[in-house]
Amino acid sequence: MLWMNASRASIKEEHPDAKVTDIGRIAGAKWKEMDAEAKAPWDAKAKADKERYEAEMKAYKAKQRASLAADDSDSSEAAAPAKPAAGSDSDSD
Repeated sequence: MLWMNASRASIKEEHPDAKVTDIGRIAGAKWKEMDAEAKAPWDAKAKADKERYEAEMKAYKAKQRASLAADDSDSSEAAAPAKPAAGSDSDSD
């Protein structure tokens, strides 16, 4: 995807009447024709981006869990009915 995003403009120049689906097909064919040496920098960028994504997702999920845990503790305290004090006359009417 990174290579395709970077190459989209030049593909569009080469094929000005191409639709989005055509550009995807052409890009796929060009990628398939590339040798491993030409793909290596793009594979490295994709790997780095995947690592970034996983680190950000891990932090996001940890933040979500912490937020849910805080909400649960707040709501359990607020949802619990207040117990009448011992010896109160609220039930003796």
